[in-house]
Amino acid sequence: MIAGVVVRAGFPDLPVLYDGQEVTRTGLTGVAHVSAAVSPHETFSLVVDTSSAERLRPKDPAITYTMGSEDETFVFDAALEQLPLPRKVKRKPKPKPVPPPPPRPILVPPNAHLGVSQG
Repeated sequence: MIAGVVVRAGFPDLPVLYDGQEVTRTGLTGVAHVSAAVSPHETFSLVVDTSSAERLRPKDPAITYTMGSEDETFVFDAALEQLPLPRKVKRKPKPKPVPPPPPRPILVPPNAHLGVSQG
């Protein structure tokens, strides 16, 4: 019996694993096709391996099918989404340090050098 599966991941070049082994990759449109000889009532699994694409979610979506008694076609819609790039936090520039005020002149009364005080 033949099981045919259309895998819709939405992203290109992702490995598709059949019972743990890579059998194909998604094309430019994010779609892959898998066909396998399967015994009647046999169960098999497919996984879209997302390990090469860190921002895709969910990670490694998987599905399990059980064959009936005739050839069958399945659709695996992996429903992957890409997380946005982390935003750079705009930091306010540090304020420039305020220079200290210039020293104030010291007023020396006239004749201060003579030790005479006015008043």
